[in-house]
Amino acid sequence: MAFHAVDMAVIGPPLLVGLLILASAAPLGLIIARRRGPFTSLALAQTASCGLTAGTMLWGAPNVLVIEVTGLVAVLACAGGLALLAQRARGPEVAAGAVFAMAASLQLVLLAHAVDAAVQVDALLVGRVLTISPQLLVGTILLACAALMIWWLQETIRTPVVFHLLLAVVVFVAVQIAGLLVTLIVVTVPAAAASRAPLSWQPLIAFNIGVIGYALGLAAAAMLGTPAGPTIVCVTVPMAALAYQMIALTAPDGGARPIG
Repeated sequence: MAFHAVDMAVIGPPLLVGLLILASAAPLGLIIARRRGPFTSLALAQTASCGLTAGTMLWGAPNVLVIEVTGLVAVLACAGGLALLAQRARGPEVAAGAVFAMAASLQLVLLAHAVDAAVQVDALLVGRVLTISPQLLVGTILLACAALMIWWLQETIRTPVVFHLLLAVVVFVAVQIAGLLVTLIVVTVPAAAASRAPLSWQPLIAFNIGVIGYALGLAAAAMLGTPAGPTIVCVTVPMAALAYQMIALTAPDGGARPIG
């Protein structure tokens, strides 16, 4: 395997976008963990991916706006359904897991006869984090602002429907920028790793864990010539596990701190 020098001109813009995504993911991940709804984020992200695939199959790749609307409608419908389940079902996370599995299966069915199935799957899993455009940067900034708004208003957003709809929009944008894999990991894993820290420190610790994993993964991808998204995931998960253990060892009470 050949090693390449890290060119900051190449990884600089993706790193900036990653920081903005992590600024969004850290507070959202903590809210999701406190509400004990990890499968909700999985279901929404997968539904967003499936909706974009369905839009591409129905309308054709050139019709970008129609595809975006199709994906957004799909993820908002999913969010509304999950919110109703959260209020009425005895096991809402089981239902969310079933929605995730169904959306993933439907996406595979839609791609079964697609000529460019491999290209579409790669784009949805890995995202476009290395192909930065002004529109992508603006979208990422809006994503970070929306996520921070949810964080500051989380005490007032007590209606599950409102929270799920806002979360759906953020996840929908993040999946297209960072890809399904990175979105799922950066939303859930750093927050879980920070769960043993004092409550007031959890947002900052979750953000820093995500930043270190993302930056090291991006640098490793540049040096090894591997896909950025999967490499970031492979670095972030063990980094978060190490951070979790370090927090447990340094916490005065052994780290037995609930996240919510």
